[in-house]
Amino acid sequence: MVCKPDVRPSYGDEKEPEAIPLEISQTNYGFRLRSAESGFVEITVTLEDGTREQYQFNTKPLPAVPRVGNYGPKTTEWVRTIVFKSQQGLYAQIEGFDICAVCKTISYEIIRISTSNDAEIVTNEGGKYEPEARALIDQAQPGNRYIFTKIRYRCPGALVDQVGETLSFELK
Repeated sequence: MVCKPDVRPSYGDEKEPEAIPLEISQTNYGFRLRSAESGFVEITVTLEDGTREQYQFNTKPLPAVPRVGNYGPKTTEWVRTIVFKSQQGLYAQIEGFDICAVCKTISYEIIRISTSNDAEIVTNEGGKYEPEARALIDQAQPGNRYIFTKIRYRCPGALVDQVGETLSFELK
């Protein structure tokens, strides 16, 4: 990458007093830009013949889909109790962007609602069930509902945690 010493790669509105710096690195296939905040990045490329081309990109974190096994936010059918109990935890995966990336699960809350409508709540740190969460999952019975909420995860390259959709499963 060729940059003149007086040019600072950055993005931001021209009216902003200070532009937001970008981290630019070269890869085997081109360049990777990483911004500290979401927004628009405008890149001006000066070609060898002196002509300039401008490109504008919207930078934003990629959303991930939280899942427990193969079950996610669009699960509408009953989940078999034995299958539910066999899961090891919750994970968040980027889907729909031709990227195979699993994000780091930070924490989530599990709510178990029994058939008698008694509710128990456990907070879990990390993706894999901790002992207290595992004990709550092991109590699963047909007719129970499990809700996974306050799901926080961080995807590769992200600078801040993201919040996932709430999951709700009814067991049979």
